Parts: sequence; C-alpha cells; structure tokens
Amino acid sequence: MDAATKRAARWGRRGLAGGVVPAVIALIGAATHSGAADGVPPFYEILIFYLVAGAALGALVGLLLPLARRLIGAIVVGMICAFALYSTVVLMADGIAKYRPGFPLFMGIVVGGPVGFGIWRRVKRDGVAAPSPSSPPD
Repeated sequence: MDAATKRAARWGRRGLAGGVVPAVIALIGAATHSGAADGVPPFYEILIFYLVAGAALGALVGLLLPLARRLIGAIVVGMICAFALYSTVVLMADGIAKYRPGFPLFMGIVVGGPVGFGIWRRVKRDGVAAPSPSSPPD
C-alpha cells in the first residue's frame, strides 16, 4: 500500500471515529422528526442533518478509498456512496417509517457508478482527482 493510500485510510478511520457515531444519532433523530403540521421538518433540523450526513459520507468515502484503485472498485464505491447519499435525502424527506430503498438503490446504480468511473478515469489520466487551485486554467 502506498503512502497516499495509507494516509487516506488513516483519515477515513478518524472520520469514522469522530463522525459516524454522532451522524447515526443525528440521522435517527432527523428521520423520526416530529415536523410541522405539513410534515416538513424545521430548518435547523435540515441544516444539522445536512452537516452531519456530509461528515458521515466523507468518512465512508475515506474508508472505501483503497477499493477505488481498480476500475470495478471505483464503480462500486461510487454506487455505495450514491446509495448512502440518496438514502439520507429520502430519510430526511419521508422519515424512517416511510423509507423504501428502491429509489436510493436505483440512483446509486445510475448516478454513482458513472461518477465513480469518471473520477477513476480522471485520476488515472491526470494523477489527481481535482485540479489544484494553483494550476493555470486550460
């Protein structure tokens, strides 16, 4: 395992330890929200849910990053992360009582797979996942 992969795995474990436990608590709380009379959760619940879900999904990406060295691994990581992302959106919108995994699973396959492939291809071509801020525009 090269140094960059070890560093990513180390940061993924740190994110898991510091972010996932509070994220699970917040997700359960947000998914079982009482909401207003119209069923829409208050703005502060949406904001907290957004921030905590972002930290949890970042930790998930960090943990799965070593799998993304190969093409099939990058596609699977994209699918898993997209499924998790769309699941959090559905949980926030409908609550845990009405949660059905069909839409998040479909979006994980349709969106996550191609995104994983595109990022893997860019990393293989350029050596980096995103352009650095100091690089000149094309």
